[in-house]
Amino acid sequence: MSIQTDDFYFCHASPENDELYMLNEITPNCVTLKQTEEIMKLVKDIPQNIIFCGHSHFPTIVYLPNNKIIINPGSVGLPAYEEVEPFYY
Repeated sequence: MSIQTDDFYFCHASPENDELYMLNEITPNCVTLKQTEEIMKLVKDIPQNIIFCGHSHFPTIVYLPNNKIIINPGSVGLPAYEEVEPFYY
């Protein structure tokens, strides 16, 4: 699900999947920022230059070379959680 205005695009996690982190890669050892090219593939069909996402609970701002800005505001009220897929974290 997404909400769009002329200037902004809002989605829960990523444009195509509410369970796929747009900005973060979760590994057994740490949380890292995805490669720029991978993020750009996820937003290539979004015409707005300012994109808001969430799901990961990690506050992050990413400036892409295609002039898009992606903002994850982090968590509102639940700063951490546990998941078992794709592995426990």
